Amino acid sequence: MSSPPQIDQLPGRPGERFEPYVRLVRCLMPRTSCVAMFGPAGDLAWSSESMLGPDLDLTSLVDEALLAGRSNPDSTGQVRVLPGSVPVYLCSLRDETRRLLAILAIVCRPPDGRDTRTQDFSFAYALLSPVLECLRRELVSRATIEELTHTVGGLDKDLNLLLAQTSPDSSGVAPDDASELQALLQQTVEHLRARTGALHVPERSVTLVRSGSAAPPDAQFLMRAHRRLLAMAQSQHGPAISNDTRSAENPEAFPYRVLCCALRSRAGRFIGLLVLLREAGAEPFTLRDAHIAEILGRKALGVIESSYDALSGLYTRPAFEQRV
Repeated sequence: MSSPPQIDQLPGRPGERFEPYVRLVRCLMPRTSCVAMFGPAGDLAWSSESMLGPDLDLTSLVDEALLAGRSNPDSTGQVRVLPGSVPVYLCSLRDETRRLLAILAIVCRPPDGRDTRTQDFSFAYALLSPVLECLRRELVSRATIEELTHTVGGLDKDLNLLLAQTSPDSSGVAPDDASELQALLQQTVEHLRARTGALHVPERSVTLVRSGSAAPPDAQFLMRAHRRLLAMAQSQHGPAISNDTRSAENPEAFPYRVLCCALRSRAGRFIGLLVLLREAGAEPFTLRDAHIAEILGRKALGVIESSYDALSGLYTRPAFEQRV
């Protein structure tokens, strides 16, 4: 088993955001030689020292602290002693749900000849608790702000997409219905970050398949699974989400994450579906994704019903004249 890589050149410094915390730690523990913060995956976020000697390898210590912290959500941290009697205090920072946010590593100079004792962790943690609490709240606040920014940005994109679908064409030329459906499906696939999207209305002979990436759409899967997808959509009053993908424990599941929206006529009769696929390793579909897909599915249904006769399945006269 290979030894963990040594940290020689650190990628970041505390900066204006974290420098005050470093100063407070040094005031509370004057023997501090280095303060570093590591993320929940063990990646180094910043360090007060731009260089660490080869004898000061914190990687393995942080990995052990992360493992211990995940196995015991109530753990506040631990103290370890490096060769040369160098104490390292590893403090866990958690949010309100006890989820691990970061590890703060505080490296101190070894005790001098007059006092060879290393302060136990509980004493050091009690000493540092005001600083740790302020830093914890800083991390929680920043994570909340970033999450809200991401959410607002996503809502803004959702609104722009819906406004683009409801606003008239600025060119003044009425788009072809087939082209409008193709463009609508492509925008839906790209906006909801799907690998493949399909619009299937059997009785109107409408089947469109689009890809959201450079890879071609998985039409073969849609052909094999279209009956299951139709049954899945028809059995639900609203959009149906299946984020559980095929595994040894669930061999009957789909190989993709699936979002299905039933298309129903004005009389409430099921006539088709809009289906979106994401790779098994992609982020799961959410209720917001389902809501956007449902709205765009209704838009597609409106285009279909205005273009095809409900009884014969042929083009309506306005749609036929537009094509001619």
